Amino acid sequence: MNRFNLTAPAISLPQLIVLKQNCLAEEQIPNKDGDTTNVFVVVKHSPFNVQLGFLPTYGGPQPDLNCLSFDVKLVYDSPEEKEVDFIKHKPFEFRVKVDPSGTFVNIECRLKVLTSQLEDMFFRLRFLGLDPITKRAIGPQLTAISEPIKVISKPEQLRKNLPTQKRKINDALVHVLDRIENSQSHQKDLLDHLQSQIDHLKCMIQESELTPHKKMRMTDPQELQKEFTLEDTFSLMLKSLENESVESRSQKLKTSLSDLNVTTEDAFEFVDFFNAGLGLPIGQQLFGNGPKQTFFQPSVECRCVHCPHREELLRIEEFYSIEL
Repeated sequence: MNRFNLTAPAISLPQLIVLKQNCLAEEQIPNKDGDTTNVFVVVKHSPFNVQLGFLPTYGGPQPDLNCLSFDVKLVYDSPEEKEVDFIKHKPFEFRVKVDPSGTFVNIECRLKVLTSQLEDMFFRLRFLGLDPITKRAIGPQLTAISEPIKVISKPEQLRKNLPTQKRKINDALVHVLDRIENSQSHQKDLLDHLQSQIDHLKCMIQESELTPHKKMRMTDPQELQKEFTLEDTFSLMLKSLENESVESRSQKLKTSLSDLNVTTEDAFEFVDFFNAGLGLPIGQQLFGNGPKQTFFQPSVECRCVHCPHREELLRIEEFYSIEL
């Protein structure tokens, strides 16, 4: 590591700068120019560290900081950088520790009690590189200045003064975008679920449209009249009887008439129409000349004085006799 040439012109020396400055918190304070200044908040009597080093753009040989002595002065945060006056004791303490590599130095600082007139003011620390023998400042190239410093009495004071500390704009934007993305994703899931329910309902409606239609066509009398004639239905009934055994036909027919609530008068009327169609005398059974019987009672003669069915059948028989 090259040592300092203290007799060389100051312009050949590298620039000493503040590499890192620790603090309890940082505040954005408006300045006179309408902009904001970054202020480092520290607690009095509490140590904080400032790291010094050389400007990275220096192209010459890297000097060794172990060859220097250092001094620190407390100044006001003003263009003049006037040093803070004191009577007997300095209002701050510092301790220097140079890294063995000689490339940087850590200076631990501790601000003491300030007068009441100085409580609301901002300060800076000026760091001076000194000749280790003469203890004089070498030049402006080996002088560095810290960021503005604000001194508070207790950490609780910081929390009280900064209850509504705003986040950085980028962090706020990222948070808002994340919330929007999550909301859109949730809405998409709800829409997909709703669409699946709609599709399922459409399928159910399409399936149900066929079954009621078929049922309506089988139960609506008007539809039956359009599709089936009397000959068709009568032929269908005869075929159904043929499919039944001889022993079960009577019981099947009796059960069907009972389920349809067919009265005795309706049954006799049907038999009379059947006799007329076959050319048989009205009021006789289909087989034999005995008195007609009901479907559910023993043989009983018709004792109606004026039977409307008989008169209707007589008119039908007369009509067919004329045609013949």
